[in-house]
Amino acid sequence: MYQDYQRKAAAFSYVFCRYGAPLSVSIGGRTERVNAELVSGNYFQALGVRAAVGRVFTPELDDREYKGHPYVVLNYPYWVTRFAADPSVVGRKMLVNDYPMTIVGVSAEGFVELDPANGTGVLFGLAPALAMVPILAGGEWDSNMSVEGHVAHDGEDMQVFMNGISPGYFDTMGVRLVEGRDFDARDQSLGAGGNDGSSIKVAIVNREFATHFFGNRSALGRHIGFGGKPGTKLPIEIVGVTDNSLYEGPRDGVHRQVFVPFLEADFPASVAFYVRTSVDSKTMFAAVRREVAKLDPAMPVYAMKTVDNQLDETLGTERLIAMLSAAFGALATLLAAMGIYGVMAFVVSRRTKEIGLRMALGAQRGEEVWMVVKEALLPLAADLAIGIPAAYWASRYVASQLFGVKPTDGATLGVAVTILGACALGASLIPARKASVIDPMTALRYE
Repeated sequence: MYQDYQRKAAAFSYVFCRYGAPLSVSIGGRTERVNAELVSGNYFQALGVRAAVGRVFTPELDDREYKGHPYVVLNYPYWVTRFAADPSVVGRKMLVNDYPMTIVGVSAEGFVELDPANGTGVLFGLAPALAMVPILAGGEWDSNMSVEGHVAHDGEDMQVFMNGISPGYFDTMGVRLVEGRDFDARDQSLGAGGNDGSSIKVAIVNREFATHFFGNRSALGRHIGFGGKPGTKLPIEIVGVTDNSLYEGPRDGVHRQVFVPFLEADFPASVAFYVRTSVDSKTMFAAVRREVAKLDPAMPVYAMKTVDNQLDETLGTERLIAMLSAAFGALATLLAAMGIYGVMAFVVSRRTKEIGLRMALGAQRGEEVWMVVKEALLPLAADLAIGIPAAYWASRYVASQLFGVKPTDGATLGVAVTILGACALGASLIPARKASVIDPMTALRYE
């Protein structure tokens, strides 16, 4: 297809294609998961990238026959970390998704793929817990459900978020089972229902689901089914209720969740494995790789990370925005304090003679300090009288960007007002103290 575009796009020097995908590669008995790009033969030529070792793809050699060029070009960082920059790697065979291919070269140092932020699959560990949908990674499996004893109103949201898990998942993830039982050997028959969920017989729901549909009544023994149409069959029995836990991420909050046994779920899906451990993550990652290699040396173990690291990745954008907002807010507060200081210092210098006369007539130093501070606090009070209602009105527009705090949270507003007041007070105290130590006779002669 891209060659058709290339022939028709005479105005362009190059038209090339690329497709990023995670792949399993095996060489020397070691299998791992890597990010890869499937590219056209003129890819490197169009980008002006040369080879550090061997050669890169060229349209003359690698665009002649469809699927007829089983060659691989390694990028420079992977060549250094995986092969210790060994130039003899050129010409070696490797398996790419079990397909034999030949390494023909290494791209020049400094070149990365066009999408360096290309995401990877998420695999947190191996055994004893398994989930079809990795938590906190933004993925989801949702479905409309019919619930025994609940009549859905027109337009009512009957969507729930699903996950297929193994026994022990809740213990591994630290989620408390508040009622009923966990999945066990009784729930591990392989599904044979034809991808419609008919093989699923039991489920565990979270507290949000149970409260929404059953109120204060027990959810145990109730039945649910996939689909929201009248007359939907309800073959799935609720056998347990868990505490609420996050699914997609903190911003999305708690959803109504239904957990089903992984082996009963007859939907084709990838899985994520979880390990709870008391040792550091690097030690555990190495141990997991060794155990998997014992089971199957060709099985790739890739993108292992802790749940904390996954949460950091999920909240990366939000934390960057929060950090920048805090930095700009601190800068604005500092500039405001400097402005107040400058204004009050100017006021004190203009009123030096007046202050000296007042003190000569018996005014106390504290009175002079308060006079100056009051002139800084009165404008602040007026600004707050305008700013607080304006902030309350504008808060609706930032509500979607907040997590764990309401846009009209009184404590947050109180802290902000206190900080502004402290800045105004601190910025005015220096000129105020200067005014309080003025010698009356010197001030009377001041011009």
